[in-house]
Amino acid sequence: MDIGIAFSTVIAAAGSAASVGFLAKLFSNSIAKAAINRFELVNAKALEEQKQQYSLEIEKLKSQLIKLQNEHEVVFSKLYVKREEIITKLYKMMCQFVELSHAKLLDENVDTSEVFNEMKDYFEDHRLYFPNEVLYEVNKVFGKCGLLSSGECEREERQAFTNQITIMVYSHIESIFKGILKIEDHQ
Repeated sequence: MDIGIAFSTVIAAAGSAASVGFLAKLFSNSIAKAAINRFELVNAKALEEQKQQYSLEIEKLKSQLIKLQNEHEVVFSKLYVKREEIITKLYKMMCQFVELSHAKLLDENVDTSEVFNEMKDYFEDHRLYFPNEVLYEVNKVFGKCGLLSSGECEREERQAFTNQITIMVYSHIESIFKGILKIEDHQ
């Protein structure tokens, strides 16, 4: 029976070693789970702090953007209003010149040179408010107006220039000015 006792002792020892191993495994798993939970908690807190920090930075950037947008609107709305005033006044001067040109066809004594010089001076003083393409078109009109107001052309030429200027001002220039002012042109 010594073999039986020895055999049962070996089996008991093996069972004890297995149970100790099992307990050690359980213990190490619980320690590992606690470490993982603690790590996840620390990471969650760090992540939440980082999220709050980024939210604050985003809010600061949003407020700066709103401030810049408001400044932009104020500056460009003032510029638009000024440009509108300049274009309106110049267009009125051009229309006045056209009317005087038609009146000069009926009466040779009507003087268009004063209105032409005022219109040209006004335009020259406010060139910065116009795109280059518009400067070119307005200068074409002024070229014809200058010839007409110089008094050096005969009646037939004056009639032709007056008709050309009328068409240029009331259709072409008016359409360009409406485009600058973003006014729809329904023709």
